[in-house]
Amino acid sequence: MSTDRKQYMRDYRSKRKDKPAEGQAQRIAAQIEQTYLKHKKLLGDGLTTTMPGSNAYLKYTEALDDLERKHRAELADRGLTPKSLGAAVKSGY
Repeated sequence: MSTDRKQYMRDYRSKRKDKPAEGQAQRIAAQIEQTYLKHKKLLGDGLTTTMPGSNAYLKYTEALDDLERKHRAELADRGLTPKSLGAAVKSGY
């Protein structure tokens, strides 16, 4: 193999490693959604065991809000949802 061909193959393989395969991207998205729902359920279960108005109830609601905010940010960072929904859709009347 010539040197140019070897360099070409190195470049080609490195580009392929940077971009996940379509099936791999779907698995990553499914895993993100699965862990989000699991943690949301755990926080919801904890929220139902506390008394509304208590400090623990407030901490659970803050943690739930933080989880949802981080989930939306992660989806937007990975390109699964638009960062600005207003810019992504057109208004129709």
